[in-house]
Amino acid sequence: MKSDPAVCFAATALFAALAISLPLDAQSQTERHKSPIRYTVTDLGLAADQVGGINNKGWLNYTATHPDGTLHATFWKKGRKIDLGTLGGPNSSAFAGPSEKGQVVGKAETSTPDPLGEDFCLYRTNLICRGFVWQNGEMTPLTTLGGNNSWANDINNRGQVVGQTENSTRDSTCSLPQVLQTLPVIWEEGQIRELPTVGGDPDGAAFAINDNGEAVGATANCTTALHAVLWRKDGSVIDLGNLGGAMNNAAQDINSRGQVVGFSDLTGDTTIQAFLWTEDTGMQNIGTLPGGFSSFAFSINEQGQVVGGSTYANGGLRAFLRQDGIMIDLNMVIPPSFPFVLIEAFDINDRGEIVGLANDPNTNENHAFLAIPCDEGHAGTKGCEGKDTAVAEGETNVRPRVALSENARPLVGQRLGLRYHIPGPMRGTGAISAPNVTLSPTSLTFSTQAIGTTSAAKTVTLKNTGTARLTISSIAITGTNAGDFAQTHTCGTALAAGASCTISVTFKPSALGTRTAALSITDNAKGSPQKVALTGTGVAPTCIPQGGLCFGPGPKRCCPAPRGHHSFCSNPTGLGTCIES
Repeated sequence: MKSDPAVCFAATALFAALAISLPLDAQSQTERHKSPIRYTVTDLGLAADQVGGINNKGWLNYTATHPDGTLHATFWKKGRKIDLGTLGGPNSSAFAGPSEKGQVVGKAETSTPDPLGEDFCLYRTNLICRGFVWQNGEMTPLTTLGGNNSWANDINNRGQVVGQTENSTRDSTCSLPQVLQTLPVIWEEGQIRELPTVGGDPDGAAFAINDNGEAVGATANCTTALHAVLWRKDGSVIDLGNLGGAMNNAAQDINSRGQVVGFSDLTGDTTIQAFLWTEDTGMQNIGTLPGGFSSFAFSINEQGQVVGGSTYANGGLRAFLRQDGIMIDLNMVIPPSFPFVLIEAFDINDRGEIVGLANDPNTNENHAFLAIPCDEGHAGTKGCEGKDTAVAEGETNVRPRVALSENARPLVGQRLGLRYHIPGPMRGTGAISAPNVTLSPTSLTFSTQAIGTTSAAKTVTLKNTGTARLTISSIAITGTNAGDFAQTHTCGTALAAGASCTISVTFKPSALGTRTAALSITDNAKGSPQKVALTGTGVAPTCIPQGGLCFGPGPKRCCPAPRGHHSFCSNPTGLGTCIES
């Protein structure tokens, strides 16, 4: 079964919609779900804006955020976390759920700079990026069609892997950083096979594959609309259509019954809604949570349950489960004591277990979560005690809608889009959650200051305007006259997304004339170290400060001492220093 890959891609983006009213297989299932089932939730720790998936054994994978800001694909099995490492570079990400054999796919950086300057992995490092398969402690890179980069998005239980890779052809419809064409592919038994696109599209990506060998994804170029597509077992391709819009159409998952979920623009291309496609009904809009603006569907299991997220006009996000034709806000069926808000659900296995992303409203940091239904199949699960595990009619679990900051909202769009690297009309926004440093002001100029005296402090505000934790290695004064400036700060060693701190700088010139230095912040954000230019001018003092040179017989120029003390030159007949008694 397919476990929906995570989130991250080069598209700018969407707010996708999902839900899915799926035909039920048995009347008993309808009876069982008359009332929503309660869920118990486990916090898996800090995560990037992508959570991979979960297989039917309850094994899952996701992308963990490390204290130094790097991202690593992570495999979770019975409470044990395994860092899958990288292909030599600093970062990696896991997509889709593990296969039943424990195979994990994703993308990982190598240590080699991309010769064309591309940022295919979207980590902002411009290193070569390769799709991989991990199993039993070994990460194996996958081949390309002649280009430098690839991603692996899903693996089925037959070992077939789908994703996208570059060929060696320059794509005239794209602009930097993308240079080469990106094509949908399938890897099988050590061989790579290109999948066809529709409408003459030069680019595409395969996002999911079921155990029958049927795959879904999208094709596009860098200037025209995306097409949601399905590839048959024989490799032929079908355009699944759209919900009225000309852009932003992508299929995200397919189960073994051939039911496909994804998202599509509505007429006018002003919003996106989730869809369910079947051979009999074609593409059907499945709506949003009440009051929602748009929605997106990421995964569908063999029972026809669908998970995804619903957005609001203010940028808020809520994870949902759709079953029996009803879309349920997952936040309403979890324990009130759970401290985070579930904002996106990325995958659901055939036992109804869900993985996704939760947000800490206090820090705006994201955590991966595992939600387990308190149903007959999970008797004895911790947190599911009690006979009545259904939510009573009218019972609610009121939780705040997560409203992201203005700087984070573009990433919402990108997350709700392709979640994979593919050129297309949504392209442009950075595709991965990352810290970002904003300094205000970017320069400080001190007025003239007497040599040896200290100025009043000037303040610099450091703000993390990114969507991940900022790790601060050092804050220091550097440059030509670094000794003439000093700083203190309230920043500590880390700043949560959206948080800020202040740095106070003073100037104490040691010589006449212009003095220059820089306030330097070293961290895990792009552009590190960030600097604030410092400038001041040293002038001769109107009086000689304590410890300054003086000449005894000359005019009395030592600065006055504090009340009750006297200031005088230490040598009444020659060169001395100003002292006090």
